[in-house]
Amino acid sequence: MTGTRRPVLIGLAVVVALVVVALVAGQNTSGDGAPLSPSSTAPDGLRGLVLLLESFDATVQTDATVPDAGTRVAFVARDGLDDRARKDVRSWVRGGGTLIVADPESPLAAESSGEVGGIALVRGQCDLAELDDVDRIEIGGLDSGNLSVFGGVRYDVNGEPSCFGDGETAYVIESPFGSGAIISVGGPNLFANGFLDESDNSVLAMRLLQRDGPEPVAILASSAPGAGRTTLLDLVPDRVFQAFIQLGIAFLLYALWRARRLGRPVVEPQPVAIAGSQLVRAVGSLQQRTGAAERAGAALRHDLGRLVRERYGLTADAPTATVAQVVADRTGLDRNRVAAAFGDTPVLDDHALVALTHELDTIREEILDGR
Repeated sequence: MTGTRRPVLIGLAVVVALVVVALVAGQNTSGDGAPLSPSSTAPDGLRGLVLLLESFDATVQTDATVPDAGTRVAFVARDGLDDRARKDVRSWVRGGGTLIVADPESPLAAESSGEVGGIALVRGQCDLAELDDVDRIEIGGLDSGNLSVFGGVRYDVNGEPSCFGDGETAYVIESPFGSGAIISVGGPNLFANGFLDESDNSVLAMRLLQRDGPEPVAILASSAPGAGRTTLLDLVPDRVFQAFIQLGIAFLLYALWRARRLGRPVVEPQPVAIAGSQLVRAVGSLQQRTGAAERAGAALRHDLGRLVRERYGLTADAPTATVAQVVADRTGLDRNRVAAAFGDTPVLDDHALVALTHELDTIREEILDGR
């Protein structure tokens, strides 16, 4: 029983471990809000950006998934929008809005051409006039456990206005979209609390989000839980899947090892075959030694009675008197003689058994002869 329950217990333990890993991975390590949340004061939060905008008399909206008609600037630090919300945001941009996207994996961002190396970027080739006074930005290198050291990506320029690049790829790129524009930034770090006061990060943030002076800004929130692109499996580390693969390979090797029989086939002992005649003789000898004359006589009567009922179409429960009468009518034998042979006269010894056997054989022959 213990051996049978052990695999089940191991399976349950693995499931519990996966759930714990998923919960731990999904928890915020800062304790001050979700990463890149406008209300978080942790190094990976955006509370500093909100306060900076408000200090310049900007109205900041943080609970909308799609900007309203009175807002002309919106910011996406982490794209947790669903497809419907993205469609509405594109319509809003097409109507004349400006969207700043700092999530390189967002479908709203431009096409990337690879990660950025280093922790800081200098201005380089720049076609964006509003960034004339931005010379250096820091995009990575903070390893506090609360903010990713991933600095971001570069985008393909394709002839569009850009900055912090070499003319072919750039960290900041502006893509016209209808009457509006989408500005793709290679990563969200420079907007976070831990980087906002470094180099010209805050200047770049203000130049992008307040291009024409104080105006309303919408920091777009994620859609309803479950509508984003991250699934529960995304929260499970790759090492967990690797461990399951290794366990599967180990089980397969173990099964192959157990299934293969090395060496020549082993001849297994077979049950002894007993001929039917020997079995009958052995049973007869046993009954003879035990003096079971009455049982042998009953067996002989039953066998002949079954033959009579089958041959003459009688029912299995036909009484003995009826059987004797039918046999007498068909064979011409005396009815009383037949009834005595089929009756329940006790067979007390071997001599009585031999006499009964001869009498039943005579009746059998008469029946088979069809007289």
